[in-house]
Amino acid sequence: MRKIKIMIVDDHSMLRKGLIELLNKNAGYEVVGEAANGRDALKTAESVKPDVILLDVSMPELNGIDAITHLKKIRPEAKIIIISMYDSERHIKGALRNGATGYLHKGADASELFLAIDRVHKGKYYLSDRINDKFLYNVISSDFKSISDDQSDILTTREKEILHLVVEGCCGKEISDRLNISLKTVEHHRSNILSKMNCVNAAQLVYKSFREGFLDVY
Repeated sequence: MRKIKIMIVDDHSMLRKGLIELLNKNAGYEVVGEAANGRDALKTAESVKPDVILLDVSMPELNGIDAITHLKKIRPEAKIIIISMYDSERHIKGALRNGATGYLHKGADASELFLAIDRVHKGKYYLSDRINDKFLYNVISSDFKSISDDQSDILTTREKEILHLVVEGCCGKEISDRLNISLKTVEHHRSNILSKMNCVNAAQLVYKSFREGFLDVY
């Protein structure tokens, strides 16, 4: 029987190594790649062509929720399971709306992880047991693409990437180099972000980002 090819994306090296060791002990799985951030995950997924991607939410460069959209374009056949400490409705809806078919809490045990992998690989949804049945039903039966109650939806994926780098303290040139876009494009996006968030400068932007939850998925 062909093994399920798995890729692990998490910025914590010890967690990645632990998952690799755990999964490779299962005769039905093969870990074919790993990445420490969302942007590296895109390159790795294109190279190793995984069947299932285990993806953290809070990561540098490109957060897990936004990375899902890019990963599905690169590897549409891959099933994506978010593994995160976050279990809020906002994060779960965001993940499923963007194309994930599984959501697992990091407190889950090995047997639940294996169950989640097997289910999503067969084309089914899997949400952690920590999520109550009523919420599970509501999320699965929703039209995810119509959900727009998340404040951060006013920003595009690129704008959220730039916002994250601004909060990290990166200047325009650093953002330009890291995202491989022109400085003029960076300034255009930054101007749009300030306008959409009703801010007049970077200091106000950083404060409002954290206060109103624009960055709690990073």
